[in-house]
Amino acid sequence: MKTKYLLMLLLCHVIYWHIRSDYDVIQILKTILFCYIIGTLSLHYQALFGPISWFPVAGRGGLVRYGSILGSITIFGSIVGYIYILIFSKFLIFKNQLIKIILCIFLIASSFISVQKSALYMLVI
Repeated sequence: MKTKYLLMLLLCHVIYWHIRSDYDVIQILKTILFCYIIGTLSLHYQALFGPISWFPVAGRGGLVRYGSILGSITIFGSIVGYIYILIFSKFLIFKNQLIKIILCIFLIASSFISVQKSALYMLVI
């Protein structure tokens, strides 16, 4: 059995037994959103300063497709929707509208930088 499956089972078990309130759920969602934002910022960094040597770099249609800290190049397109959900959720992770707008601008720009069809489709949806 692969290690990543065991790690996921262990993580689910730990989270299940340690969530006691809504506050704990919100903290987990904030942590996930923080990881997504770091992934988004890593795409912006590469667009401005060039590729990071230990990230995968590929091309599509003559354009450079940058990887992110989240993993594979193709993963970014699937998480765009999750980022929107977390930013505009009723949990009010961010109460300041200016922060929400700035995050949305970064997200839209990152979707174009990633050159992923799924990221662009998620923006439309």
